[in-house]
Amino acid sequence: MPPKYRSGLIADKCLRIVLILTEFPPRIGGMQTHALALANSLCALGHQITVITYRKSTRIEMLAADALDAELDYRIHRELGRISHAQNLRICARIIDEFQPNLAYASTILYGELSQRCNVAMTARSVGNDVLRPWIVYPFEFASRLVGRTFFEDHAYRLFRRLDYPEFLEAIWRRARVDRMERAALQHVCIFANSKFTANLLAGIGLVDTQIQQLVGGVDVERFANSRPTSIREDFKIPSDAFVVMTVCRLVRKKAVDFLVGAWPAICERIPKAHLVVVGAGQREQHLRALAAQSSVSEHITFTGSISQDHVETFYWAADVFVLASREWVEPTTGLRDVETMGRVLCEANAAGLPVVASRSGGIPSVVENGVNGLLFEPEDAVGLADCLDRIRLDANLREELVQNGRAIASEKFAFSKIVDAHVSAFVQIIERTDASRRSSSNDSTVPPELCVVPDVQE
Repeated sequence: MPPKYRSGLIADKCLRIVLILTEFPPRIGGMQTHALALANSLCALGHQITVITYRKSTRIEMLAADALDAELDYRIHRELGRISHAQNLRICARIIDEFQPNLAYASTILYGELSQRCNVAMTARSVGNDVLRPWIVYPFEFASRLVGRTFFEDHAYRLFRRLDYPEFLEAIWRRARVDRMERAALQHVCIFANSKFTANLLAGIGLVDTQIQQLVGGVDVERFANSRPTSIREDFKIPSDAFVVMTVCRLVRKKAVDFLVGAWPAICERIPKAHLVVVGAGQREQHLRALAAQSSVSEHITFTGSISQDHVETFYWAADVFVLASREWVEPTTGLRDVETMGRVLCEANAAGLPVVASRSGGIPSVVENGVNGLLFEPEDAVGLADCLDRIRLDANLREELVQNGRAIASEKFAFSKIVDAHVSAFVQIIERTDASRRSSSNDSTVPPELCVVPDVQE
């Protein structure tokens, strides 16, 4: 569990904050890690918070959620559903009205409508895909209570999972979902974009510069930096003298693991001891394993399957290089885009002291500066990838420079403590300006535009 980060940014008064964190542990992933770290940290700083998240639909999930919630020092409302957005808004509005917060924060831009409904300042984080592929299954008010009922939703969601999250369903009611997303996004006082790529997406739907702050996702730097001996190579029968190139990702098309597998014979010609380790699971796992089994260098490719987030750092420590080969994927039948909007694993690799190689795709250049804390190649350029790996393997000075710069940048820019500080600074400024605008509006029906401007947040 991410620790409770303390800093010097404790407000003069205790803030009351509602956190709408749709993805929250016990499920694992980048969004869940960020959500738990932020909530724990705000609580540790002395602020009063309450969290609203998805409810659990299976007994195993419920037991795991109950065990986690018992350890936390704040209330978790596990009430949101995954289908009816209008019903979720009603649930959030009820909890906001009961809690009476100074501010509400959401982990996606989709809850901005609560600003007017509850007369509360709304802030959010955007990872870009909430713009590209709005995560609103049923966007209508009509029958939203019926659709949001537990019995209906549990059966529908189980079917959705059995179908392995089919992408064609995302095209249904797409125009209505996009309209609702854009309407919600525009009502936020401030949105934290995880990269310049995401910031541009937000600007493209009408947000102005003063509503957008670039702020990368965080990483527990100390956890990843404190390396220890690991048995990963022995556990997965990887030769001790192998040049291990590792990727950590969900096995979906945009991660381009099929490109890595396809490029590996050529890479092994240049680097005979190169060994690709793929950490993770996902929709494409069986296809990718079959692809690797057919490769002429199949003995140089290892799939680990799903790995607990609790000890994923041990895989970083066992590798020689980290690679993220993401591409922009456009679904042929629906035209939906899927892009790497940041890549938290890049922050983790920097913190763990691994040289990083990544594609110049989406928001990756906001995390990796070519030649500083990693090397970049063009997406799906096998020769460019091989050149980067060979440079790192052969040039000890370059390798050490990338490692040292990566560690420094992780501590200075990616650490959870820095991310929390930026959030708290913005929250305090937003609340102060909201209070000032309300005082002004009580005396004058016209609120000066400058009171709606959020000062810059340092990354």
